[in-house]
Amino acid sequence: MGERFASNANTLKLPKYDTLDAGFVASLNNGIDIRLTGTNLTNKIGLTEGNFRVPNATVGSDGVFLARPLFGRAWELSLGFAF
Repeated sequence: MGERFASNANTLKLPKYDTLDAGFVASLNNGIDIRLTGTNLTNKIGLTEGNFRVPNATVGSDGVFLARPLFGRAWELSLGFAF
């Protein structure tokens, strides 16, 4: 994700970030599917978006800005059965 503005007034920029996601699916002959997915495998830190509910939002005097973070590395394993 490239650098972009986090406010409607285009006064606060969010820095760019990169993520790497991957997945694996194994379909067995007995109807069982095994899925493994990983998100943010490089465990990068970033902000995905600003708080658009607050017009002209800026960084407060205490350095705080409300934004949604890019969550850290996560793994998910799931099993499925087709019948």
